[in-house]
Amino acid sequence: MPKQDQFGALKHDPQAAALLSDPKALSALLGSQEAKTMASLLKRAGDGQLQAAAQAAVSGSPEALGKILEQVSKSAEGKAAMDALEKRGRG
Repeated sequence: MPKQDQFGALKHDPQAAALLSDPKALSALLGSQEAKTMASLLKRAGDGQLQAAAQAAVSGSPEALGKILEQVSKSAEGKAAMDALEKRGRG
C-alpha cells in the first residue's frame, strides 16, 4: 500500500487532520509521557507481536492490532493513557 494511502482515513477526521498538518503539535504529542506510557503498554501487551500487528494494520488487516489495543484499554493504566492522549490530541 502506498505510504500516502496508509493515513488517508485519518485525513477525513478533522482532529486527526489538524494534528497531522501541525508537525510541532504532532511531535509534542508523540514525545509526551502519555505516548511513552502507551508505547510501553502496547509492547508489553503485544508480547513481541506489536510490530507485525502494526504492519498488518497498515496493510489493511487491523484485527491483531485491535486486539492488542483492546487488551491495553482494559487496564486502568492503559485507559488512563488513552484518555490522556485523546485529551492532549484535542488541544
